[in-house]
Parts: sequence; C-alpha cells; structure tokens
Amino acid sequence: MVSPRLEWVQPADLADLYRVESAHPLFVDWRFRGTTISPWAFAEMNSRDVLANWILWHGNEPAGLLSLSQHSGRSQTAALGVVTVGSGRTRDIAAATILLMEFGFEVGLQIIYATIAEFNLVSAQAALSRHFDLEVVRRGAERHRGRQWDSRVYALHHRDWNGRLAWLARRARLRVNADEVMSSIEDVRRRSALAGWASS
Repeated sequence: MVSPRLEWVQPADLADLYRVESAHPLFVDWRFRGTTISPWAFAEMNSRDVLANWILWHGNEPAGLLSLSQHSGRSQTAALGVVTVGSGRTRDIAAATILLMEFGFEVGLQIIYATIAEFNLVSAQAALSRHFDLEVVRRGAERHRGRQWDSRVYALHHRDWNGRLAWLARRARLRVNADEVMSSIEDVRRRSALAGWASS
C-alpha cells in the first residue's frame, strides 16, 4: 500500500494547480470570490507572504492542498489553508494538517489562524473547536450565493501546541510521509532569520 506523501509546491506544479483550483467550486466561491483569476495572479497568490505551500499526494494523484499564508514575520503569525481535492481521505488530510502546523511552530510562528465561513463550518467545526480557540465572529462578513454569512476566526497559539497537539504529530508521521517537507525546517529558519525574524 502506497503511503500518502507531502511535497512542496514547485513552480512546475502551478499550471496543474491552476487547472484544479479553477474548476473546484470551493476555490472559485471562497478563495477567488466567484471571479476568474488569471494564471499570473494565481502564481503571485501562491508566493507572496506564503510560508509553506504543500501538496498531499496519494500515488500520482493530488489529494490535498495545504498552506500557511498571509505570513507576518513581524508578528510571527500565518493563516492556515486546507482543501481536499480528488480522492483525498479525511484522515490523511487531518494528519497532513497536523504536520503543517508542527512545521509552522518549528520555524518560529507564534499563532496560526484559521478563518472559516459559516457555510463551511460543519465540516471543520469539530476539529477547530477541539484544538483551536475561537477569537472573533464577524457577523455577515462573507457574501456567498446571494446571502451574507458569518465568518469565524480561530487561533492556535504556540504556547498551547505541546499541551494539545504535539503528540498527534508523532502519530501523523506514521500515516503520511513528510520527510521532504520536514527536512526543510532548518532551511526555512535560516531564510527567516535573514529576513529579520527567527524562532524563539
């Protein structure tokens, strides 16, 4: 049985990702706000203020896209993004997400945020309410399919990581091969130090 594996998104992957995301209703409605995005704008979106951008593969098929974006070196925060594509399995996506958060804290993040619109809340609420703190409810902040929806901002703090989720990362490594992405932690630390921030 082939183990799912995590890899960095490479420039050569962007054309395929653009085709996948442009045809995916969640991306079109949520990330692109119902608009048609150009390949050039898509490439910029996947590079500007992005700390990590990973693909979860199952065999030769993409199963999930995971990112830490909106990265602020000054405040050491980033926003978590996770989307299942193709035949991605829930447990594999969950394991990959845990490893992405571990990566973020290992390279110096202090807070990881997750913003969820009300229309996506059912699928994510159980995991978020168990591991994240609800910080803000923005009433009617999102327009989607003809009506306004609430948007909820959740946060996981570095100080809570060891007590809540670090033990899950050990289990996640048994499910998902993350050797490539985790081996880059030191490189990201070096680049972040040169950019003016470092792990504490």
